[in-house]
Amino acid sequence: SGKVQKLPLILAILGLIVGVVSLRLAVDARNIAKSEVIARTEAQDSGVSVGVHTLYEPPADLEKFIQTIAESVVLVHCGGGTGSGWSNDLELTEGYLGAIVTNHHVIEDCIDHPEDLYVEYELVAGGGLEKFDAAIYNYDAENDLALLDVKVAVPPMTTASKFSLPGQWSMTLGYPGGWDKLLMHAVTIGNVVAVEDKFYVFTTAVMNPGNSGGPLVDSSGNVIGTNSYGWASTKDGVANVAVDTDVLCVA
Repeated sequence: SGKVQKLPLILAILGLIVGVVSLRLAVDARNIAKSEVIARTEAQDSGVSVGVHTLYEPPADLEKFIQTIAESVVLVHCGGGTGSGWSNDLELTEGYLGAIVTNHHVIEDCIDHPEDLYVEYELVAGGGLEKFDAAIYNYDAENDLALLDVKVAVPPMTTASKFSLPGQWSMTLGYPGGWDKLLMHAVTIGNVVAVEDKFYVFTTAVMNPGNSGGPLVDSSGNVIGTNSYGWASTKDGVANVAVDTDVLCVA
């Protein structure tokens, strides 16, 4: 009959339709997988931990994150003043074990009195600070940066590969308080407010005296700036400023 004759044709058409749909689904799946690989690669290149957080969110394990950052930060002494400093993976000067980034204003008084400069560092967690010799390698007064050679090996930190963006998570860690009321590994947390001229990172993470020279880090633990200065007044408001790591140059 006519119905029997049409059945193979209908089945053939259905088979063709199923084949086309299956092929389209396979192509879509491959494109989605390719997009995910591209997105993952871009995220890794930007320092974002895929599947854990973005740079706008805090670290997944904040306690461990703070402990890790603290291992790379030292207390800097210069005469009667103190500040903070962070370890950078720079070529070491013969006779020294580490390279520390800090502020020019932290070590300024020791340029003519190098014998008054030294650092303290906690070699063993909970073991207290130990004193180590330090020397000025170079400094940049205009950008308030300085490099120190130190006779202690300090785990180096990684610097961010891209400029910070407004809203991204940020944290300071250092030794505010100085001689009288030293706060060891003190932490303040905030967000990037703005980046001026790509060199000055404004953040809501509070910087107190003694934080100068310490690191401002993003939520991946990358250094996005060296804490430099801040102000607070009813007239000018509140600001906390770090010098972007892109400014760091070795002459």
